[in-house]
Amino acid sequence: MDAVARKRALMLVFLTITIDLIGFGMIVPLLSLYAKHFGANGRQIGFLMAAYSLMQFICAPLWGRLSDVVGRRPVLLVSIAGNVLSLTVLALADSYGWILASRLISGMCTANISVANAYVADITPEKDRARGMGIVGAAFGLGFVLGPLIGAQASTLGYSGPGAVAALLAVCNLIGAFLWLPETRTAENRERSTVTSLRARLDILRRGGRARPLVMLLFSAVFAFSMLEMAFVLFAYQRVGFDVRECGWVFGYMGLIMVLLQGGFTRVLTRRFGEHVILKTGLLATALGMVLIPWTPAGDWHVMVLFVTLFAVGQGLQGPALNSLISRSADNQNQGMVMGTAQSLSALARCLGPMVAGFLFDMGNENWPLWLGGGLMVLAWLASPWALQGAPQPMMVREQHVDAPSV
Repeated sequence: MDAVARKRALMLVFLTITIDLIGFGMIVPLLSLYAKHFGANGRQIGFLMAAYSLMQFICAPLWGRLSDVVGRRPVLLVSIAGNVLSLTVLALADSYGWILASRLISGMCTANISVANAYVADITPEKDRARGMGIVGAAFGLGFVLGPLIGAQASTLGYSGPGAVAALLAVCNLIGAFLWLPETRTAENRERSTVTSLRARLDILRRGGRARPLVMLLFSAVFAFSMLEMAFVLFAYQRVGFDVRECGWVFGYMGLIMVLLQGGFTRVLTRRFGEHVILKTGLLATALGMVLIPWTPAGDWHVMVLFVTLFAVGQGLQGPALNSLISRSADNQNQGMVMGTAQSLSALARCLGPMVAGFLFDMGNENWPLWLGGGLMVLAWLASPWALQGAPQPMMVREQHVDAPSV
């Protein structure tokens, strides 16, 4: 694939992920009130929130494996079409059961993020892998910035409005991918993909000592982030008096920081300092941000935003570096399976994090989830030298080694 085709393919993958995440961001603020409208209780609403991530946990490695065998393009097309169906069901729902069905289908189909990551790994040289993963991360951030804003406007059409608008965006996504998205898997690579069973998929992490500790770091980072997502609104309401609208602006601000870091500065920083340094710095900044947020003085939202900024910078740095290292720890034949397994465990973390945060709220106060998440990230930062021992050599070091004259 030449440079022009590679850039076009990256842009299409970027748009695919962005539209998926815009749809997600549009729907999440709506779900609780939509379900309550049909008589759902708190436990049912909680399960509704967990159902999406649960299906991603189950389906991400399956999509990744399937894309290794049949190719990335058909898997992406089928999963995007499935998301169109899920959003249409949501827009037409007339009961809690239909809302739940739509979220189960949507979680299954948007687990295609693992395939998108593998697609990026297919078309980017190793020296540009972190930049490619940064584009994926920027799509996440952009989706989280735009989704709630578009959803707020669409909600003026009623409960079905955000689902209908998100379905329309997904249709546009499907048409664009069908017309312009090329295949990246060769027939030879498909034939050589041999990983089939769940046990074999998990064995990739057990056998591949290089990938396993990196995936553990990813799980910790996502778990902590999902705890903050659940805990922050209540914390900000109680500590500085923010309402849902103001909290939405803060989340949009965090997303913007991650977009700028992951989409604009990842390549420069990685080439200057190497992925290992960027990852450790990101883990430390994330840990400090979560630990410091509970120390916000009552009513002082400026200090809170300062600590939130530190947290967002950490997330923006660690994500692309970690995904790049995981992808380079996998062989070409099982790239999709490794990325799918990592994405699946990330979904599990997103499922468990809010439940643990809610339990801590019941047992303690609004500080406890943030302190636990921050403590977990401190441990991840302390463990990062061990996790990086078997990881691929930092790209910066490798390039210097290649360019050095022989003696």
